[in-house]
Amino acid sequence: MPRSPRIEKRLAAKRSYDSKPIFRRSRTIEAVLGTSCVAALIILEIASQIGLLAGKELIGKAMTVLCGVTLLAVTICILVLCVLTLTGPIYKPQLDFSTGDLETYGPIDKFAALVIASLIIGVAGYVGYHYVAPVG
Repeated sequence: MPRSPRIEKRLAAKRSYDSKPIFRRSRTIEAVLGTSCVAALIILEIASQIGLLAGKELIGKAMTVLCGVTLLAVTICILVLCVLTLTGPIYKPQLDFSTGDLETYGPIDKFAALVIASLIIGVAGYVGYHYVAPVG
């Protein structure tokens, strides 16, 4: 049984999700965000336990550096995802039936990315100003 042109258009739009750039797909954004946060939590937990149980000052300092680098990497990852969200459309794998095209992140998602990026930059600025004391 042949499909109507309207259904064919919707199916073509749905199939076009895989042709979008990889960092403009919501599944990629969500996977990167989830993986980086879970990996960071695992690394922080293991490093903090090793640092506490080792009993040597050198190992404790090494684990502190590892925790700092992990937090820096996750922070940069989240900032990159926020910039991607704010600079262009992020496509969802579902259709917007009013237009017949793929849904994209809306104004609420972009506002959330702006708030998260602002908080990260604000906290980094605060830490840099108060704890990384300028010489002189």
